[in-house]
Parts: sequence; structure tokens; C-alpha cells
Amino acid sequence: MTPIRARLPRFATYLVLLLGLLPAIGSAQTLFVTSGNNVGAYNATTGAVINASLITSINNPVGIVASGGNLLISSTQDDTIGKYDAATGATINASLISQDSVLGLAISGTTLYVSHYAYETISTFNATTGATIDANFITGNVNILGVYDLAVSDAGLLVSSAGYYQIRRFNPTTGAFIDAFIIGLNDPRGIAVSGNDLYVVNRGNNTVGKYNATTGTAINASFITSSLDQPYGIAVSGNNLYVSNQGSDNVVLFNATTGALIDGSFITGLSDPSGLVVVAVPEPSTYAVLAGLLALGCVAWRRRRA
Repeated sequence: MTPIRARLPRFATYLVLLLGLLPAIGSAQTLFVTSGNNVGAYNATTGAVINASLITSINNPVGIVASGGNLLISSTQDDTIGKYDAATGATINASLISQDSVLGLAISGTTLYVSHYAYETISTFNATTGATIDANFITGNVNILGVYDLAVSDAGLLVSSAGYYQIRRFNPTTGAFIDAFIIGLNDPRGIAVSGNDLYVVNRGNNTVGKYNATTGTAINASFITSSLDQPYGIAVSGNNLYVSNQGSDNVVLFNATTGALIDGSFITGLSDPSGLVVVAVPEPSTYAVLAGLLALGCVAWRRRRA
């Protein structure tokens, strides 16, 4: 008979394999949208409502990023950034960070970058604990003016500056200004990076531009020119490009490669939608399946042990 100590590593191997199946068994792409005083969850492929009021305890949420299995969301009314469970919407810490005029968010590793619209400032925090890293990481309207969204790419920390009509680039470690990465924009708001592509929302002329994320060179400054109405937020997942329209209270879906409209009413019935983020969230049935597989594994192990 095989010694128990020899069976334990084998059972541990089975356990690891089962855990590895978790995403394949039932992990769905979910699009989260900040709208009104809610954060809604929608199927990122079809736009179907998962829970239009997944999180309801936030006053005027705008910025949203994913951190592990959690969401970090800025409340422009409460001057806080809260942490919430992406699967259930449960509050983990509604005041993980308390700072005035919080707006745009970007994350890189465990560093959270936060724009402060009233102070022309960008701060950095530990995304896990909320501890302040540098409250004055980037300051002064010499560097940024009319700051909104943020994104981190291989090129650096990219900041949409509506006051300068530019995307401005900074060193993500030191905060030092590098250059005016993209110029000649029109009230830039949301920005999103996907691979070597950078997408920029121009609220002033209802367009989205597409640029090289490494050099800032325009691929197509008028990449999308239709179906936009006071656009604000933007997110990319695979070949899907999502844009939130505050004028028509909806989210529109485009082809991220060609800019072609896929669905002009992908999500409707929103209220001043702004921030968007796509996250792979395990479906509830996934946990039941996994529990059943683990139970079967335990039974098999016990029989072999006997």
C-alpha cells in the first residue's frame, strides 16, 4: 500500500490543477460602469445587465480600476476612494483613501495614481493598504492643468490635461515631467492603453483618437467620429472598445482595431456614466462546481487511503 506521505503530494497536485481550472470553468468578462450614485456590472460581450446597482453606497463615483479581485472607486462628493469586492459588490473599505477632489485613477503593481481635479495634483498610494506614498507626486499647473484621467504604459505615466489640450507624460517612479506626449487635442478626458495602442477621448469634438502608446505618434487622430455624445470614459478588452456617453447616458461599443461601430446602444438607461473597467469575474456557479470537484477529490483520496 502506498504510504500516506506519498499520497499527500499527489492530492496537493490534484488540488492545484482544480484551482487552475477556475477561470476556464466560469470566469466571465464583466464591464463595470460608474453612473449616477451606482456602479453597475454588465456582460462585457453582450451588454446584458448582471447587476445595474452592484454598488450603491458611493456619492458620484467616477474613477474605477481593478486591483486583484477588488475594485477601487473614487467618490468625487465624499472625497474618498473605496475598495469593493468585484464579484459581490460588498464593501471592503469605503474610505480606503481620504483625499480632497479625487477623480481619475490608474494602477501599476501596488501603486495607485490619483488625480485631484481642484488642485492640479497627482498623488500616489499603496493600492492594497491605502497608505500614502507621495501626496504631492506631481504638482502645479506648470506640469498639469485641468487633469482628468491617467494611464500607465511602457512609455510612462500618461495624464490627460484638458487645460493644455494634451496628453502629458511623466516618469512613473519619480513624477518628473518628460514631455507633451500628444498635443492638439480637444478637451481630452478618458485614456486607455491596450498593447501598443493608446486611445484618447476628446470630449470637445466628440471623437476618439488612436495613437502609438510608445511614441505618441498618431495612428488615426479621428479614429471614431460617430455615435459619441459628450464622451468621457473609455476601456479596451481584446477587440472591444467601450466609450461612455454622458450626453446620451449610454455606453457604446466599437471595434478596437477598425473603429467601426458594433453597438450604439450597448448599455442604456444610465445616469451621467463616466468610468469603465473590464474584469474577469468568476460566475457564482463556478464556486459550486469547484466545491463539487474538491469534494470528489477528497472522497477519492480517502478511498485510496483506506
